[in-house]
Amino acid sequence: MAAVLGRAAAYALPLATAALAATALVLSFVVVLALTSRSRLRQRAPHQRTAFLKCHLGLSTDQATATRLVGLFHPYCNAGGGGERVLWTALACMQRDLAASPTPTAFVVYTGDVGSHDGAVTKADILAKVEARFGVALSPDSLAFVPLTRRWLVEDATYPRLTLLGQSLGSVIVALEGLAGPQGVAPDVWIDTMGYAFAYPLVKWLLGVPVGSYTHYPTISTDMLSRVRSRTAGHTNPSSIASSAVLSRAKLVYYTAFARAYRASLARADTLMVNSTWTRRHVVRLLGGGEGEGEGEVVVAPDEGPSDAAAAVSSPDGLRQRPTASSVVKKQQPSTSLPRRTPRPRVRTVYPPCDTAALTSFPATTSSRVPSPTSPITILSLAQFRPEKEHATQLRAFAELVSPSSLSAPSLLPITLDPTRLRLVLAGSARHAADHARVAALRTLADELGVASQCEFVVNAPYDDVCALMRQASIGLHTMVDEHFGITVVEFQAAGLLTLAHPSAGPLLDILVPSSSPSHGTGPTGFLATSSPTSSSSSSTERHLPPHLAFATSLAHILALPEAEQDAVRARARESAQARFGVEAFERGWMDAWRELEGRIGAGAQDERDGKRRE
Repeated sequence: MAAVLGRAAAYALPLATAALAATALVLSFVVVLALTSRSRLRQRAPHQRTAFLKCHLGLSTDQATATRLVGLFHPYCNAGGGGERVLWTALACMQRDLAASPTPTAFVVYTGDVGSHDGAVTKADILAKVEARFGVALSPDSLAFVPLTRRWLVEDATYPRLTLLGQSLGSVIVALEGLAGPQGVAPDVWIDTMGYAFAYPLVKWLLGVPVGSYTHYPTISTDMLSRVRSRTAGHTNPSSIASSAVLSRAKLVYYTAFARAYRASLARADTLMVNSTWTRRHVVRLLGGGEGEGEGEVVVAPDEGPSDAAAAVSSPDGLRQRPTASSVVKKQQPSTSLPRRTPRPRVRTVYPPCDTAALTSFPATTSSRVPSPTSPITILSLAQFRPEKEHATQLRAFAELVSPSSLSAPSLLPITLDPTRLRLVLAGSARHAADHARVAALRTLADELGVASQCEFVVNAPYDDVCALMRQASIGLHTMVDEHFGITVVEFQAAGLLTLAHPSAGPLLDILVPSSSPSHGTGPTGFLATSSPTSSSSSSTERHLPPHLAFATSLAHILALPEAEQDAVRARARESAQARFGVEAFERGWMDAWRELEGRIGAGAQDERDGKRRE
């Protein structure tokens, strides 16, 4: 009987999941049809746009009629994270470069941060925070905002189950509100800077305007599919599901169907930018690209040379070295791309903007940050207080470092180093009540681990304060698994910190790669939290160290390095960050993509007419 029930559940659960997904899609489509009519929206769009520009920017009728409107979809524009730096740097660049264009251009940001709800802010508040947090100055004269009152539809807390599906369908409704709601406006170009791909078909179908995309992190990746298939527990695959064959099978069906829908939605973008090699590989695989497109090819930002990161491997000391041909072959994995049935857009890698110019003025020697044998040694974490940033791992690693448990060696630190000199600073932004609750839980954990007196939490600090922290700290710590790029990691390098990150995604493939310096030779630009940072051979126990022990061991390795070696790593890291990840490189890549979008203005309607004639 148990076997019969198990087989029934194995079939029933996937069918139930598929039925629920289909129901949600049908309901979403009905909502779209009920709320708007495509022909009516397209007819009134020019008049709506003119009225919007007159009301929000004070333009005359003639000025508003002659102005094109660029829409940027970013529901959390005031969050203060790396994604927001991309948004505001891109917008400032466009304001500056398009100021002399024959066609006047205005910009509208679709966001849930403005409006009449509790906690809403004004345009002046947002611009002030952007300048304080990122040092980016924006002109208010050509910028307006559209409130998204239904932003809660894209929050993960809204969907305890089927979270990816719920958020993605929610993004369709939120995007629709921005375009056709009571306070909405239809732009001439629509650019998504948060990765809500399910809205792309809606925008293309409703308006027929060019759609641009900057994807920080694929909504679903081939790694996520692999973890479910192999029943590996993790942030996106709880142990309660990984431990069950039935639930894992049901989730794999759900993820596969979702990935196909995501692929079809991504393909509707006219220009698709991604922020890293890791993101590009996954996006190309999902779009049906071959091995040469997704696995072996590394696309870099404009004017950059080829990167060694594509197949970089660990050296005996746990750092990075150029791979041999045999190591590249060994690391290649079977293709997990989905069959391609729709044309896919060109995928550009445009590294995010990093404020390397200002940060390179900070001292880059160990003696300037730890001036005496009794001075405190600061380890700095800089990340939004979100669950995937793994702040708890940082606290546990720090506790293991200053007060080792019985699971590790008696002492990881050099004998001469007093553990009370170590200090951990966790700085970052908290977006809402859930993030603040997470900070409170982390404070409690620090107290339980006995390290509260050596830990400091800095929440929503202005940019000047963050810079002061980077000027003083000696080590930068980043623990997120599969961090798509890692702007903070680059900022640590530029500021002169010794940087330690998880050995995956952006830090592994793009950032913490070997570099050559005229004065400091060829060598590492940072460190990865491997299980054995000082040995090329590891026992099975070492290879399976828990993450916090791997980070603790790597931190101890960094602290034990001679000062001259530390300073050489700092110098190479700074030179690499400045040459490869500056604001100028991002602006060149963004404007190249913009020119491609600009060339598509008006082409959408022609494409539709051509399609009808072919039919």
